[in-house]
Amino acid sequence: MIVTEPYAYHHAVKIGQKILLRTDQGELSFEVIAIYADYSGDQGHLAISRQNYQRYWPDLGYSGIGVYAREGADLKQLEAELVNC
Repeated sequence: MIVTEPYAYHHAVKIGQKILLRTDQGELSFEVIAIYADYSGDQGHLAISRQNYQRYWPDLGYSGIGVYAREGADLKQLEAELVNC
């Protein structure tokens, strides 16, 4: 997983450490492989691959996504393509 700098600061997390998260299979540890700059929230965020997210939290759906579309793009088609990724 990767974490934001604010999360790393508030939780004293360093690269290589493991963070325990509650999943449908019980608590599992995920290794922090990177810390990145993001100051959109003061407590910070965690991010994992989509593959791991669906593996351990299959029914939760997305918590957020950012997409930039080119001018004139068919937004409905773009949304359909993203859902099927």
